[in-house]
Amino acid sequence: MPSFQFFKRYDSGSLTYLDVDSATFADEKTQLLEQGFEVANNYYIQAATAEEALTLAAQPQLEALDSYGALTQSMIGVYELAKEQIKKVRS
Repeated sequence: MPSFQFFKRYDSGSLTYLDVDSATFADEKTQLLEQGFEVANNYYIQAATAEEALTLAAQPQLEALDSYGALTQSMIGVYELAKEQIKKVRS
């Protein structure tokens, strides 16, 4: 099943996608980023068609999971920093 990554220009609201499995994915992604597009989410969406992937990308649950993932990563960073500070205090 194909995987898609979505890109958005927040100034204009333009949305596009790339097929992650394409041989030209890396080059096309670089071109989009240079044109002012940003990665719309931090995950790939597997779907039979681009239209199905777009429907899945629009679901609020995925947006919530993306936010939760970012928060979790931040909390891990805070935990690691606190752990290092405790080690320094103990030694």
